[in-house]
Amino acid sequence: MANPEARTSSDVAAGGEYQVFLSFRGSDTRHGFTDCLYHALVGAGIHVFRDDDELRVGEVIGGELLRAIDDSILYIPIFSQSYATSKWCLRELARIVENTDASSRSEGIKKKILPIFLDVEPDDVKLKTSLYRGALLEHEKKVPDEVEAWRKALVQVDEIKGWNLGKDEGHGHLIKLVVEEVLDNLKIKHKPVTEQLVGLPEKVEDVMKLLDINSGDVRLIGIHGMGGVGKTTLTKVIFNQLSSHYGKRCSFLEDIREESRKDSLVKLQEKLLSDITNYKAIGRIPEANYGMRRTGEILCNKRVLIVLDDVDKGEQIEKLLGKYSLHPGTRIIVTTRNTGVLQIKGFKHAVLPYQMEELNFNHALQLFERHAFGGDSPSHDHRILAREIVSTTGGLPLALEVIGSLLYRKPRAIWIETLKKSREIPENEVQRKLKISYDELADYQQQIFLDIACFFVNEDTTNAIYMWTDCRFFPEGGIDVLVSMSLIKILDNSRFWMHDQLRDLGREIVHKEILTDPGKCSRLWISEEILEILTTKENKKKVQAFDLDGKNTPILITDKQLESFRSLRFLKLCGITFIGDFSDCLSKIRWFSWHSPPQKFWAVNMHSRNIVVLELSDNHFTDDSKVWSLMKMATKLKVLALSKCFGITRTPDISKCLMLERLTLERCDNLTEIGCSIGRLKCLIDLNINGCSRLKELPKEIGGLEKLKRFSLTDCYRVSKLPDSIGELASLTELYLSNMRVTSLPDSICRLKCLSTLNVSRMPITKLPDSIAVLVKLESLSLISTEIRELTMSIGKLKSLRVLDFSCKMIPILTGKGWNLPGAIGILENLEEIHAERCEELEGEIPSEVGNLLLLRILNLSDTRIDTVPSTISMLPRLQKLDLSRCHEIKELPKLPASLICLRVESRSLMSIPNLSNLTNLEELLLSDGSRLSDGFTYTNGSDLMQTSDLPWIGRLSKLNKLELRLWNNPAPSTELSSLSLLEELTLSSLDLQPLEQLPSSLLELRLNNFNSIRSLSSNLRNLLILVLCGSRVKEIQLHGLPQLRNLTVECCELLERLFILSSLKSLIEIRVCKCSELVDIQFHGVMESLQYLSIEDCESMKRLHAEVPKELESSSELAFCEERVSILSTALKKLKECRLVSCGKLLEIQVVSMLESLEFFLLYHCHAMERLGGLANIKNLRQLAIGMCSQLRVVEGLDKLEILDELNIFGCYSLERPIDVWTTKIPNECQVYFTNCGELLDFDPVGDNSVPFERYRGMILQGTAGTPSETKNSQLETEKEEAKMKEDAKEHENEVQTQFQPSTSSQDHEIIEEPPIDHVKEGTLPGGTNQTTKQDLNPISLGELAPPRTFSDRFKTCLVSILECICNRDFPSFKGEIL
Repeated sequence: MANPEARTSSDVAAGGEYQVFLSFRGSDTRHGFTDCLYHALVGAGIHVFRDDDELRVGEVIGGELLRAIDDSILYIPIFSQSYATSKWCLRELARIVENTDASSRSEGIKKKILPIFLDVEPDDVKLKTSLYRGALLEHEKKVPDEVEAWRKALVQVDEIKGWNLGKDEGHGHLIKLVVEEVLDNLKIKHKPVTEQLVGLPEKVEDVMKLLDINSGDVRLIGIHGMGGVGKTTLTKVIFNQLSSHYGKRCSFLEDIREESRKDSLVKLQEKLLSDITNYKAIGRIPEANYGMRRTGEILCNKRVLIVLDDVDKGEQIEKLLGKYSLHPGTRIIVTTRNTGVLQIKGFKHAVLPYQMEELNFNHALQLFERHAFGGDSPSHDHRILAREIVSTTGGLPLALEVIGSLLYRKPRAIWIETLKKSREIPENEVQRKLKISYDELADYQQQIFLDIACFFVNEDTTNAIYMWTDCRFFPEGGIDVLVSMSLIKILDNSRFWMHDQLRDLGREIVHKEILTDPGKCSRLWISEEILEILTTKENKKKVQAFDLDGKNTPILITDKQLESFRSLRFLKLCGITFIGDFSDCLSKIRWFSWHSPPQKFWAVNMHSRNIVVLELSDNHFTDDSKVWSLMKMATKLKVLALSKCFGITRTPDISKCLMLERLTLERCDNLTEIGCSIGRLKCLIDLNINGCSRLKELPKEIGGLEKLKRFSLTDCYRVSKLPDSIGELASLTELYLSNMRVTSLPDSICRLKCLSTLNVSRMPITKLPDSIAVLVKLESLSLISTEIRELTMSIGKLKSLRVLDFSCKMIPILTGKGWNLPGAIGILENLEEIHAERCEELEGEIPSEVGNLLLLRILNLSDTRIDTVPSTISMLPRLQKLDLSRCHEIKELPKLPASLICLRVESRSLMSIPNLSNLTNLEELLLSDGSRLSDGFTYTNGSDLMQTSDLPWIGRLSKLNKLELRLWNNPAPSTELSSLSLLEELTLSSLDLQPLEQLPSSLLELRLNNFNSIRSLSSNLRNLLILVLCGSRVKEIQLHGLPQLRNLTVECCELLERLFILSSLKSLIEIRVCKCSELVDIQFHGVMESLQYLSIEDCESMKRLHAEVPKELESSSELAFCEERVSILSTALKKLKECRLVSCGKLLEIQVVSMLESLEFFLLYHCHAMERLGGLANIKNLRQLAIGMCSQLRVVEGLDKLEILDELNIFGCYSLERPIDVWTTKIPNECQVYFTNCGELLDFDPVGDNSVPFERYRGMILQGTAGTPSETKNSQLETEKEEAKMKEDAKEHENEVQTQFQPSTSSQDHEIIEEPPIDHVKEGTLPGGTNQTTKQDLNPISLGELAPPRTFSDRFKTCLVSILECICNRDFPSFKGEIL
């Protein structure tokens, strides 16, 4: 399927990763539901692979498609009528099921299937009807070997909770739910902050008042103050507190000053878009102005929380936020050292300043003493000195922390000396005060400090330590000193962190070296400076390290240039290549990192005896390339990382690298052989082989790695057997095996006496070796998504086991029998976690021996057939989480341990409601009898509950934060709920709400399902933000008294006829009404001051959308409407930004009355009776308009007047008269349009699914080339031929240019071409002085534009058309230009 957003096969081969994989039957859904879902996901910034089974060739899933499936995190199979008739769909599904992990804590990301039942029932997919069962019988005749796997996959996926389109939702609402669920699975994270912050709570409170999160307007706060005063720390604390209010639409852009210098602002713009759309690869932004427009367009439509940290130029704010108005409710926090940057000319929003004051003396003294004394009790003399030192620091937290750490347990003489130095430095010269600590470092410690400041902030510590060790910088002790002096920190992920003031100090120290002589600068990281120094002839013997990025500029480095860097020990390059004889150039190199080099390589004798770290990535060097000579003499090599080396088929010769300790082979797609010499690497401690999809086996010599501690072999799909020699890895402590064809582990695994972690996942292994019992040091055992059907009694011998995970096992219908947890599990006295979720073969009772697991914290048995919980469970003093969700065989619960924090119980067999009064530590509780919504409207009581209870004990659970009660006709607690002062989320489903008197005022989210009364709803809910009403048994709902309510959802209320919404809901931002089949009337009483989003879907009986406004605001035009006609009123809905009307079958007309300036998005879909849409000219700021499947729609009035429209989609409106006059319309040329099946008078029917610019559409109409589909197709084919011809000409020219980049074809390999001067090898220039011509220059015609006419006649016609257009639009300057 042709579409620009979906990645192609070549993209996949290049190593792109996806977040979501769509599997669907093209003939059923390509142009309908799937297309809408796909674009909704892409629009949310999600990286989607959209497959189409009809375009597949052959019988086996190819490597490219496999990579797309395996790379994806979420899978969405769309089950339609003919899905099972497609072998490709079924093959994909089988692979998807094989890939899915319920949990991958140790290795990789949790993967999940989100099934959609489009026009089929779950029973069809479960093979209980003839629809899919018959299709499999047909397949069995042709491919019998595959059908069994397909049958298993279908049945397993059907058991996963998904969406039933035919019964649950309409298209629009369902798509929104799917997008929200996908985003919810792509988690965001809080920012780490130091505990026990001093003097910060008051400042947090001050800024929170300025932000006023409950206000619906836009707030920008500028926190300013000198460096080191704590601005970033303050902002992180606030960000962490507010992020929950914004869900996934949060972004924290750190260190903007530094990042903008390295990569302009483009990388930051890409990260911002990625964060707020929850998409890791939003797409490349070519330049900052385009990025500014892109971010502006998105931010004006989303309520977001954004932090811009360390801004030093006003344009940074403008280019990161764009020029559009920000969405109401948005909060922006800016930190800066310069208040001047907060005054931005032309920016639409004012920035409220907040000055970050220094700590007062008492707080400053408290912070200093914490670092200077630790937990010690200082002498009176030291306390006096401490007060004097603090008085010289100006209350700067960073200086207090650094100087205090410097003096920790130092003699009194050092304290006095430090006080003297500090007194001599003015308070505002922060770096000079910090340099006091730097000066106290030994020389080699200073070298480490400067390396980190220049190159390694936020980088992994491992490789740097190898380099420093070989340079005799003694890194273990040096790093310890730097940490203890608060000059650096080591994060939890083993990365370096350094405050920006300290980083600036380090770089300033290095820059002072360059003032007298650039060649004496020890470290270089700015590309322009490096290129300048490369061209000079002076000696550069002082230069120790440089990092040169040439990915946008072809740069050649010659041997003559590099040999002058006699002290170079660290060399990091991107997009650079070499030419010359380098035999004497790399003698001091310890770390060489080379990313994305050109394929051609003209260097000889490129090797180093001292290299300890070698990284090569993203290249196409072949097996015989001379680049591998880098390892020929690398006898000291410690780290070798080959990533995305697409050209190699076997591992390079590493026989000389006998000191190697870490070897990584990652995503080397064509690697088929690992050489036997790997067995000679006796020092290897870490081996990582990942994503080498063509590798079939490991050499037996791998058993010779006697010191190997960690071995990871993942995503090597063709490996089917592990060598027995793996048992000879005597030192191995961690073994990760995932996503291969291995069916059994070798018995020799029992010899791995030191093994502490064994992770086996996504492999068809049916049993563990009996000998596994001898692994007495094993602490973690993961058997996720394997075919192991039961745990043997021998597992009880694993005395050290702490984590046991056997989730996602096969379901009983496939295996014919279930199995029980063995009683031997009770012997595992150190066990802390048991995970068996979705292990649906697990049945019977939890063995009573579980009461012996005194350290058990987590017991997850959700989606199993467990039927009995033993009374001994109460003996578990540390149990915090017990999950029995969807365990429908459980009849009763015993007394549970009081230590529980989270309890989830859901069973249709539950006979009585348990008394949980002793669980006073509970924070989350789900208690359900399994009753649920069965057909989109009706709740069925599927439980055996015989005894009801008013839950008198519920009020004792005072720590509850989240509560879900799903109990059929059980009376709701009358007053007990109101006493739960910490409760924020409450779901009441199928309960009798009549007794309910009051709900707690702390509630933020309330969901009522299958309810019979809402009389107490408005009482005391002053903080409620989200309200969901589903499955109502009332005819009328009237809402008022909810001052903070922002989101209202009313769905599946079968009897509901009228919905009244009062203006007292002043904060209401979004209303969604869905699947209310009898709803006739929605009434707004008064002006809805904050309402921005209105969606009405699948309300077939709705006739009126009525607003009653105060008399002084009334106008006769706004009150004039009748049944089956909707008036959208600007007075009542003055802030409405988005309106969706979907499947409202009785509506005949929509009229937009008076000017509606806020509306930006309007969707009208599947309203079959709709005849007229009028008043669009009143929506001046409309940006997106979509009208689809309105078969009776004839008139769309005012479409021509939409001057800033960005997207226009009209499809399936067969009766539509021509809505656009191309001669007079004001629709902008860049507006993306998509028209199909839109009546006889519409002259355009594009080929494929892609929209095109309106300018192109207008040109085709004016040139007479748009008409029937066949005519359009022929015209497009001619255009494509011309484009192809231009591309071919461009390619020839490009080849001519590239020939100048080729070395001589002399038979003597060592012959060197005379290198060009380096000043000719810069941006835009290739060797030989030839100007580089970019692809954009060579082929300026984009795919969305017409190829220029090539004959004189065509050019003349085009010129006349352009002149006429200018006249009609009164564009006389352009008219003059066309005449000329």
